[in-house]
Order: sequence, then C-alpha cells, then structure tokens
Amino acid sequence: MSFYVPYADDPSFDIDDFLQNFDGFAWSKETDFKNPDFEMIALETIRRLHFRDGFTLRDINSTRILPGLPQLRETSQKGLLLDISQRDQLVWPGSQISELPKLQLNFFTPAPDLFSEINRDITNFCPNLNCIHMHCETHRDTKYPHLDEKIPRVTSSKLKNIRSRDDPCSTYCFLLFDTENVAVSDQVQWVDQNDVTLLESTLKFDPDMSPCDMAVICRKRCFEVFIYRIRIYPDDEIVDKQSTSTEDEANSRPVHLAFEDVINYATGSIGVKGSPKFSPADPCHHIGPCNRRNDCPCYEAKQHCNRNCRCDLKCHIRWKGCECGSTRTTSKSKRLCNDDDNCVCHAAGRECDPELCISCDARGSSSKKDKEQPGHCHNNRIQKGNFDPITISPAKFGLGAFTPNTLKAGTIIGEYVGEIIVLDGLEGIAMIITDALAKHTHLNYCFDVNSSIVVDSAKAGNETRYLNHSNEPNCDAQIWLVNGLHRLILSTTKRVKEGGELFLDYGEGYWSNSQNPGSNEEEVETS
Repeated sequence: MSFYVPYADDPSFDIDDFLQNFDGFAWSKETDFKNPDFEMIALETIRRLHFRDGFTLRDINSTRILPGLPQLRETSQKGLLLDISQRDQLVWPGSQISELPKLQLNFFTPAPDLFSEINRDITNFCPNLNCIHMHCETHRDTKYPHLDEKIPRVTSSKLKNIRSRDDPCSTYCFLLFDTENVAVSDQVQWVDQNDVTLLESTLKFDPDMSPCDMAVICRKRCFEVFIYRIRIYPDDEIVDKQSTSTEDEANSRPVHLAFEDVINYATGSIGVKGSPKFSPADPCHHIGPCNRRNDCPCYEAKQHCNRNCRCDLKCHIRWKGCECGSTRTTSKSKRLCNDDDNCVCHAAGRECDPELCISCDARGSSSKKDKEQPGHCHNNRIQKGNFDPITISPAKFGLGAFTPNTLKAGTIIGEYVGEIIVLDGLEGIAMIITDALAKHTHLNYCFDVNSSIVVDSAKAGNETRYLNHSNEPNCDAQIWLVNGLHRLILSTTKRVKEGGELFLDYGEGYWSNSQNPGSNEEEVETS
C-alpha cells in the first residue's frame, strides 16, 4: 500500500509506473478506517449488554454480536475499549441520560508476581545499548526474548560457606544463626502471602543471590530470607538440577566454528570497507547450550552470542570482550585498544563492550589520575560520539563538507545516519519508493550497511551526507559492530589540511547502477 503519490503535480514523474508497485492507498482501506459513529454505537451496545443483560466482555467477544466488531480487550495494550480511551469520544445524548454504569476504558491487569510483571513490561523498552528507548521504532522488528527463570546452582550450605568470609550484614544476618536448627526454622512464618510471593519471584531472577541483598529487596530479616530460600530450593533438588545441567553441557560440546562475524572483518585494518556479508542475528533464546541440536540462531548463523542473548553467561560462543589493560596485556604506549594495539575487539571490527571490556575501562568510569589504571579505551568513539567536527559550505558541485582543523589519517569525522530501510519483508516497499524518488531527482543518498539494511539520508541525515565524490578521495567508509548493531562511520585515509574539502569515492556501483539505487550505490572502493 502506498501512503501518497510523490511529485503528483510534476508531469515528468511517471505516476502510473510508480503505482504499479502497490495494490492501493493505505488510507483507502476500509478495514483501517475507524468510524467514530460506529465506535460509539458499539460502545453503548456493549455497555447495555454488559450491565443490563449480564453478558461478560468475554461472552460478547466470543459471540460476535456486532459484525466487524474488533476484540474488546485483548491485552492491556490492545482492544476496542483501549482504542476509544485514547481519543475524545463523541457526545451521544442517549448514552448521557442512561443510568447504567460507564464501562471502564482505562484498565490495567495486574501481573501475578514481580517476575511476570517485568516480563510483561520489558517488551516496551528497547534493550539495545545504542537505543534504550521506550516503544523503540528502530529495533521493533528485532525479536528480543523474554526473561527465563534461572536455575539455582548453589546449595544453602555452600552459600553460607561463601559468605562466611564477609562481615555479617546485621544482627539478624543468617551467618549468626543456626538455621539448621528445627526450632529456629519453625518459628519463621510469614503471615502475609504476598511477602512469600515477592521472594519467590525475586529468586527467579537470581536464585543464588546473597540473602543479605535479598533481605534488602524483600524488607525482611536476613536469616528469615535464608530459611525461606531453603524451603523453596531444597539442597537435594539443587544438586540434582546442577548435575543434570553439567551432564547436558558435557554431552553438547560444539565443533569448532569459523565465525563469520570475525572473518568478514579480517580484510581491513580498521573495520570493514564496503558492506559486510552478514546481518547480526536476533538474540538466541532456547533450552540448553548454544549448538545446532538446540536450534541456536547465533550458532546457525556462525556468529557470537551477544549481550541480549538469554543463554548462560559462560556460553562457549558468547563474545568475551578484550583484556586490554590487564597486567599481561598492557601496552607500553598506554593507549589501550588503539590502532596499533592487539585488541581482539578492534581486530574483529567491534567496539569494546562497556559491560565486557572491564580492564580497558570501555565504560570510561575511572579517573585519569587513577595510577592503577594503565590508560583508557580508544575503541569506544562511536558509542560516545567522539568525532572531529566538519562544516558545510558551497563547493564546486553544490554543497560540500570541509574540515575546520587539520586532520591526520584515521580520524573519524562522523557517522552516516538516516532512515533505516529493511530490504526483506513488508518494509521492503520503502526501497521501492526510495528508488523511484532517486531516479526522478537524480539524487541518491543510500548506503548499504549489510546484506539486509540500507541507510537513506535523503530525508533524515546529518552533515556526513554532504561529502562529494572524487577519484582521489581522502575519506572512506567503514562498518563497525557496536553493541550488536552495524554502524557506518566515515574517517580520513590521509592527512587533510585545515579548510580542506572531504571526499569519498562513491564506487563503480554508484554510477553503473544509477537506475537501481538500492544496490551498493555508495559502496566505497578505496583507490
């Protein structure tokens, strides 16, 4: 479906050829149009059936009394009643004088426990560190899995031995009580069942959490929390689960994988020149180790598991990060994860992960005066937006990009951003519109990021879209993997003097495929 006809008043634009790609206009579909009069009639009918005749909302849904009536209350975020509550209602005198109660439009279905509540609401927030927005539109097609209940691996006796080296958290710490004493244990009985439910749901996140910390969350005495944990997870059951898990892992050792998300980066000294031949796989979510037998999407795609995967943190194919800055890998130059450093993340075309690369301080949390820290990470510039500024001024061909400072080779001047177009699926129609507009205007700002995503800065972009073409460019494009997503950056290939114009080589594909702007038009080919 097309939302509009571009350049409808331009006789040179072939409207008929453009409309052949669509089966109609999106606004002309009757199923998508919500008639406010029909909604008010439906609302009053539901109201009378419910309060006067005793029908439940479920009965009204199942009987389909009104033809074409959508579901009333599918979830707490979808349904006719919720849709009506999001806009002003029409005034209907017949419903105003009725003595029947009003239907509850705004509703919230409480979750049975904390674990279920978080699993329900976690889908509203994008977990990708490049975003972290509520109701994210950029990554809405990424299948982020829900949380699974963790299996306890530490028995109560072992937990007490681990904590015995620490100081008691209070006078009620479980370390100070003989919790194996039946008389002491039987005296601990919580009256409110909600307290037990809160502890049970919290243990689903981390069953091996210290009782001292759990007591703070549950607002209970430490030794009482420990006693209830023993009741919820008896030691004999924990041993059985642990032995079964160990046996499964031992029987599921993977064969050696040639990871494509590393091989593709081996061709360039910094990042990837051109478009990578792979797209990051969706986070995995399955029972057991990551291998072919358990249908792990990361394993099948020959890619490392990432931060959003629900596999074990000790997963054999999970990306481990670098150890730059540790005692055995510290470089004498103190410039960690730099171009000349032996950083595994940098060599693989990845930026350092702030949650994995601790020794190099990728998060940037340490002080520069910290003598124990040998340096700070230089492989996190994209995440921090640490780019040299450029200015836009008139050039030989329209506008061009210039540098106000002298730049040395390898300087990042910015990230190429724009509208993200997915080539596969229903969103592939956006590429048809982009192709038609580029063909008509003879302006193309598409850049292939990987095998399934194109970035188009024609309608939304930044100053990097103004770099002009040259057969002798002083900049090139590189694709980096940053927190699980491909990011496209532009950097200098040689020294550029102050006030010099910045150029790219658009590549042969840009000129030879000018009639098909969706195929590697601006793929950079350095000379």
